[in-house]
Amino acid sequence: MTSFKKILEAISDERKDKKTLFGDLEWRIESLGVLGEQIIEEAKKAQVTSLPSISFDGYRNYVEQGDRKTFENQYFERRRRLCALALQVFLDDTQDVSYMENELWQVCNEFTWALPAHIPTADCIFSNERNAPWETVDLFAAETAHMLAEIYVLIGERLHPLVGQRIEVEIHRRVLQPLFYNPVPFKWESAAHNWSAVCAGAIGMTVLLMVEDKNKVAGMLARLLGALESFMEGFSEDGGCAEGVGYWGYGFGYYIYFADMLYHYTEGKLDLLSAARVKEIACFPYRTQLSRNHFVSYSDGQAAQTLPTGLLSRLRNMLGVEVPSTGEITGYHFDHCYRWAHIFRNVIWTEDDGLNKEQEDTQEHFYLPNTGWVIHREQRGMDQFAFSIKGGHNNEPHNHNDLGNFILHVNGEDILVDLGAGLYTKDYFGEKRYEILNNRSKGHSVPVIGGQEQRSGAQYECKILSQSINENEISYTLDVTRAYGLANLKQFYRSFTWKTEESKCVLHMHDYFRYVDRPEAVQEAFISYLKPEITDHYIVWKSQHAEVKLQWNKECFTPSLEVHEILDHYEQKQTVYRLVLQSEVVNKEIEGSFSFYCFPANR
Repeated sequence: MTSFKKILEAISDERKDKKTLFGDLEWRIESLGVLGEQIIEEAKKAQVTSLPSISFDGYRNYVEQGDRKTFENQYFERRRRLCALALQVFLDDTQDVSYMENELWQVCNEFTWALPAHIPTADCIFSNERNAPWETVDLFAAETAHMLAEIYVLIGERLHPLVGQRIEVEIHRRVLQPLFYNPVPFKWESAAHNWSAVCAGAIGMTVLLMVEDKNKVAGMLARLLGALESFMEGFSEDGGCAEGVGYWGYGFGYYIYFADMLYHYTEGKLDLLSAARVKEIACFPYRTQLSRNHFVSYSDGQAAQTLPTGLLSRLRNMLGVEVPSTGEITGYHFDHCYRWAHIFRNVIWTEDDGLNKEQEDTQEHFYLPNTGWVIHREQRGMDQFAFSIKGGHNNEPHNHNDLGNFILHVNGEDILVDLGAGLYTKDYFGEKRYEILNNRSKGHSVPVIGGQEQRSGAQYECKILSQSINENEISYTLDVTRAYGLANLKQFYRSFTWKTEESKCVLHMHDYFRYVDRPEAVQEAFISYLKPEITDHYIVWKSQHAEVKLQWNKECFTPSLEVHEILDHYEQKQTVYRLVLQSEVVNKEIEGSFSFYCFPANR
């Protein structure tokens, strides 16, 4: 715990130019390659098209139907435009600021900076549980305040005084006053997930940039540092982020952005990066990468994931950790919310060295014992093989009922997949969450036992019982018995053995079920976006770059295929193939043997 006394002593009485909190700002748009071109393109588009209105329909559609997209599409389009215009002005001092000023003014005019999904509602009206909607401090209100604060500091001398005054007034009215003038905390202040880091980090940077009084700054920081400690409590000793690598980049990103600014603000007296756990957390994306820009997608993660290169470069330089190779600076459109913090730091922090690490023949294996994740990857010439296993419990942040699930990845493609995040709606975070295929255990490569899927709650857990690792073989045994809440289920053990062979890799999976008295039928399942071909000898998944063949004990299980249509996180239709192997033998003990042979395509 960082005391108020320590915070106050760390703040200098001398007020310096706030621009020094960003470090070197000698950047020009021509040096940014594709990112610079995209900023110019987006800024030009914003100059010749009308600003989208934020209509009443967006609020109504959410409170009546649970539809978030109508409002959020309009809201994020405004951030997309403002971010590009501000970056163009920052990077090119010959640019006309009037377009940006109008965008800033309209953001200041918004009814609320919070999303309707984050404002309490009852009977189709905002219930004002703690504050009025325009005083609701959620992720996006905090991010908006931070974006305006940084634009004000970086470009303020070029803004019309009325615009600057309006920015100051709205930041205080909508964010600083509701938070700091009320002793009742927001729920996110005690959250052990991304909310506490994003809100506290964004508001912390806003305070450092916009508040001059030393005592006020110290008092505000004391409250925010408490929230950041809550965030850090959400990580186990292995540094794992149960929310997935996308939320790692979101929450931990804002933690790092604030920590960096606080370090400069206090001239190194307050250093949030000195704790050993910070370095472990910083290693998380490298450990969970399956291939370039492709990561394990458990919980509400996403398999194809672009991380901010500014953040990765900073972590490599500050902490000396391995970070994923990205190939190039992150583009303007990598974040559909167009968060200023990410994009601006991609501009000022990204360093070319390390972005395009050469591929080498390697085997890398990571076991996160506290999080319950296993990740293994191999590079052999141009071919890549990887698998991952999921343990843990069913009450994690952004939880899915997915214990014992696994991913098979060959040559840059998930063959057996974790569906990751679905479309966010009111139901997605409500009572119907586990009716959605992405979230329920039926949407994962885990069995249904006696018609029962896994249940949600911390008591429904999976333990990794044993592991064995040598040069050509890796084995894990999981106890998944408690995931189902079935009194009649004595044991459900799932064992994986990964073998490296000359032209392929093989994953052997063995399931063992034992019942107390009454036998139950078992329905095994394997999830893919690829339609499997069911033959007499194999079940085969083929993609452009890979092929996986499954052999199983046919005397016990009969295959069939289910086809499901879902909407992904970006509201795109996806076809999901659920291969079902139904047990034909119903005994007090049932065993399933499954061998997945993984080949590069056309081998």
